[in-house]
Amino acid sequence: MSFCRWSSDDFQCDLYVYGAEGDVVSINVAGRKHVLKEPLPPEISYDDDPGGWFARHNEVMRVVGDADMEPIGLDCDGETYSLPPEEAADKVRELIAMGYRCDPAVPDEIEADYDV
Repeated sequence: MSFCRWSSDDFQCDLYVYGAEGDVVSINVAGRKHVLKEPLPPEISYDDDPGGWFARHNEVMRVVGDADMEPIGLDCDGETYSLPPEEAADKVRELIAMGYRCDPAVPDEIEADYDV
């Protein structure tokens, strides 16, 4: 189960967090990030407009493809952690507090999924 990927939030997530073998959560911290040269288009609900959603997706992929990559520049760039769920949730909170981009709901989702 993946809680978030680097491609989450239109490639604006710095963490890849997923459940691994047993009761372990893996956290991979990106070392680089996309620096967009133009803003992303407004979000579109797939349920409301499937065609518009696909058109937006294609535009997001174009914008991200044209983006430069630069080091994130924080202390945990490129690190990988394999932790029990309760420690993983705290580690994700710590990484977010350090400035890594990630949906702030991810730690709560880890705890809920593992009944922590």
